[in-house]
Amino acid sequence: MKVCIPIEKAQPGMRLAEDISNVTGMILCRQGTILTETLIERLKNANVEKLIIEEFISEEEARKQFEEKKILINKAFANKSSPSMQMLKEVFLKFWEEKYLINVSK
Repeated sequence: MKVCIPIEKAQPGMRLAEDISNVTGMILCRQGTILTETLIERLKNANVEKLIIEEFISEEEARKQFEEKKILINKAFANKSSPSMQMLKEVFLKFWEEKYLINVSK
């Protein structure tokens, strides 16, 4: 999963989920780069304020988060019986399933 964090919360060992560019569009770091203390300081000196990092969660936590989303979606669509609303419900369920369970065997 991707998470946006302020540069102040960056820790060595975190992996970038997206490229980092400066204001002119020059790429400073590529997606997949593992942060080091030195690199974090360089990014701060380049006025980078936020990073998109990869957040790794356990299979158990991924399933738990998906089930929580599923409950909320089912409640939101409980009184919606039109075919278009049911199709929309399925789209939401599929989105969250792919987001949380894409790398988890079913």
